[in-house]
Amino acid sequence: MNTPQAWTEYIHLVPALKNAVVWKSLRQWSLSEVWRVTMPGGNTMIAKKGMGENSREAAVYEHLLRPLKVDSPIIYNAISEGSVGILLMEDVKGKSVEENPDGRYFIEAARKLAAMRTEVRSRLANKGTGIKDVFYLKKDKLINDLVHLKKQHQLLEINQDVNLQRALDVLPQHLEQLYKRFPVTITHNDYYPKNMVGINKTLKIIDWANANLSPHLGDLYCLITSAEEYGVSPKEVIDAYRNNVTEELAIDLDWQITMGGICWTIYMLRWLIDYGVDAIPEAKDWVPDMVNELERLLETLS
Repeated sequence: MNTPQAWTEYIHLVPALKNAVVWKSLRQWSLSEVWRVTMPGGNTMIAKKGMGENSREAAVYEHLLRPLKVDSPIIYNAISEGSVGILLMEDVKGKSVEENPDGRYFIEAARKLAAMRTEVRSRLANKGTGIKDVFYLKKDKLINDLVHLKKQHQLLEINQDVNLQRALDVLPQHLEQLYKRFPVTITHNDYYPKNMVGINKTLKIIDWANANLSPHLGDLYCLITSAEEYGVSPKEVIDAYRNNVTEELAIDLDWQITMGGICWTIYMLRWLIDYGVDAIPEAKDWVPDMVNELERLLETLS
């Protein structure tokens, strides 16, 4: 049997994997593993196993993306058992935008984001409150996460906790406006070139592990910042998004992007504190720089 040792006790959950002839590791963290498995005949699939917090990805695909018909990789099996989540999914063929950073893909990613948010907003309204109850990112959680971050002195640089306290004086009123004025919809929460696969002239968005429901535009913020790194004009990306949403959703777009950056950064900092610094050795070094970026964004709201 070619099954990796770490999968032997879970293989019964996905019987198809018993027939795999080749397992190729794509990522191995303490709480997450991703493998490309080759089946008899040469077809390949992606097998993912998440532990603890990372086990939620199976539930995201099964109970959020599938009911809302979000364009994402085909899921053959999504299984949660205790603190373990197993996914067997389509192996999306093509190069990521990180590997092939063609500027046209960034524009297409902005258009795709606009369409996706509009479609999910509509479908969510017809699905009742069940999905929202499970996957909704409450504004109170963002404030509580910021309070928690302020206490992580071992990860912060000098005076960063003081600056975060000032941020707590500014942010609540802006969050109140964001959640009051803009509708809840899908948020990928890792909308970066590494998770966008180019297939001819189209894009497939992968790795939805952190997805939730909220009104914030953190995905567009992530897309803009990565576009800049590859020499793509942020204005072109923003215009591509603006031109594909209703006028109502394009109001105060610069403010929305700033708020999206703030919400995304707080969300990811909390993930790093709780899980990332243990799963990813270098993650501890990311925290101060992310806090500096959070402070910069918050200063524009003062």
